[in-house]
Amino acid sequence: MNQFYEEEILGKAYDSRIMKRLLKYAKPYFRYLLFALLLIIIITILKLINPYIIKTAIDKNINPFEVIKVENKEIRVYYIEDNLAKTLLKKYPSLIKSLNGKYYISLEDIQKIDIKDRLSLRWKNILNLQKAALLYLLIIFMIFFLTYIQVYVLNLTSQKIIYDLRKELFQHILKLPMRIFDRNPVGRLVTRVTNDTETLQQMYNSVITSLVVDIFLLTGLSIVMLTLNWKLAIICLISLPIVGYISFLFKKYAREAYRAFRIRLARLNAYLAEHISGMRVTQLFAREKENEKEFREINNLLLQATLRNVFVNAIFRPIVSALGSFVSAFLIFFGGLQIMGNQISLGTLFLFISYLGSFFQPIQDLAEKYDIMQDAMASAERIFLLLDEPEHITETPKITVLKDIKGKIEFKNVWFAYDNEWVLKDLSFTIEPGEKVAFVGHTGAGKTSIINLLTRFYDIQKGEILIDDINIKEIDPKELRKHIGIVLQDVHLFATNILQNIRLNRDDIPEEKVIEAAKLVNADKFIRELPQGYYTPVQERGATLSSGQRQLIAFARALVFDPKILILDEATANIDTETEKLIQDAIEKLIKGRTSIIIAHRLSTIKNVDTIYVMHKGKIVEKGSHQELIKKKGLYYHLYKLQSLNYANI
Repeated sequence: MNQFYEEEILGKAYDSRIMKRLLKYAKPYFRYLLFALLLIIIITILKLINPYIIKTAIDKNINPFEVIKVENKEIRVYYIEDNLAKTLLKKYPSLIKSLNGKYYISLEDIQKIDIKDRLSLRWKNILNLQKAALLYLLIIFMIFFLTYIQVYVLNLTSQKIIYDLRKELFQHILKLPMRIFDRNPVGRLVTRVTNDTETLQQMYNSVITSLVVDIFLLTGLSIVMLTLNWKLAIICLISLPIVGYISFLFKKYAREAYRAFRIRLARLNAYLAEHISGMRVTQLFAREKENEKEFREINNLLLQATLRNVFVNAIFRPIVSALGSFVSAFLIFFGGLQIMGNQISLGTLFLFISYLGSFFQPIQDLAEKYDIMQDAMASAERIFLLLDEPEHITETPKITVLKDIKGKIEFKNVWFAYDNEWVLKDLSFTIEPGEKVAFVGHTGAGKTSIINLLTRFYDIQKGEILIDDINIKEIDPKELRKHIGIVLQDVHLFATNILQNIRLNRDDIPEEKVIEAAKLVNADKFIRELPQGYYTPVQERGATLSSGQRQLIAFARALVFDPKILILDEATANIDTETEKLIQDAIEKLIKGRTSIIIAHRLSTIKNVDTIYVMHKGKIVEKGSHQELIKKKGLYYHLYKLQSLNYANI
């Protein structure tokens, strides 16, 4: 299996195969996405309308003067309604004139009339300005309200999509075989569920809908501007490829800078996590100065990457701003000439300048969306690489429920390798129901592999493993593991309380049963001495509990689930003598009436088992009781003798 790379997979900007899979997660929420898209289009139209309201207000109310020719001379005039014109004509007969049956007053002459009459003259314009201002404000409020709904709906939808994806991803991880966890660091798998899904959330949130809107906005602006004045529109359109080129060029360098920043930030986080968790060793060996120097070097690299990122951003925005100002200057110049030539109105020029800012934005957005899309494709590629990893069983189990299991275990000519080298070679043995056996041998002999195979954490390459004469490949792994209890040397406790750690959040197991199990394995006494008893919070991995206490909790956990087959893997290693006595007593109670497999380095703890299997290089080389193996004076005898000498020296 390939490892799930972090930063190395860049991905394509667009991959139709991956996009098709991503859109499947959006399908249940298609209505919401469509609603959000519709709202965005309405908001975009409203944003285009607002500048047009101002244009209309300028042309028809603020500057409603028209140019006419009188005696071969162009003058700017204001047309007056008939009723008002007749009244003003009596007062100002020399100023009020008519042309083609319409009364007018020149711009210069308006200043000559009384201020009250001036107000009467422009009163309709003032009322229209009020209406325009109110309409402008109303549209602003509508944009605010619709934007709120659109952002809420879009974010809610994208979060629901990512929730479904994250849930599916974690459910899949729960079913993955152990080899995946052996070959991939935990942090990498956590990144798949957190960072990569968040990257996809950005895509669902901004790209899918905004891409349509940006194209819609560009098209709408182009049509409106070309309709109003094609000459000024050409000035804006010519600037588009320049802005597009600068934007995509910037994104290339920005992406490289940001990637370098992320890699160095990840390196810094990894260094901090490793050295803060290993602070005891650092202080014990007085490595503070060395660690500080290493941290300074990594931190300096991160600073350089950050400054490069800032530098790229600091250059891009002024360039685009300067280009926008340059195009605005062209618009003002050529637009001004056209106003002077009576080709366009002042409001039209204002509209073009207003639209210019909106004209550049979609191009910059498209460059940004391209960047988000590429990140999303890379994240999706990594996520689907994990989702496509097959689960631990390839066969369809024939038996999904085991009834009346007795606990017989049989290995028939089992061959197994983690990679290419055989760990177990043609291994065969039978454990009868209720029998207590032990496996001993040097490190790497294959003892733990037997447990991994019996619980189907791994599947064998050759041979058969049977429970009650049923091949375990025919049994649903979940059902199989219900009947097998394991107590490991390294006990994993979750960050909850003692009670939930024993029953593993199974609320169908009553508290009384948990307490009874704890009493049987001698854990009840120390648990009740804790500040909150069974409800005492447990820190991460049980850091505040001793090794012996954690081990006793593990025994209680195994007992409360009442398995028919019990496996103890180095359960008494690294335990003090006093605690070992409690644990030995717990073991005796635990294994009673169960098929038990004990793996132990301390040979003194397995003297009373029914059968001891001595393993060497993946094979069983000796078999028998403790006394029988001592009499043989083989490998077991030498191991026992060596341990006895070591304890004697101690």
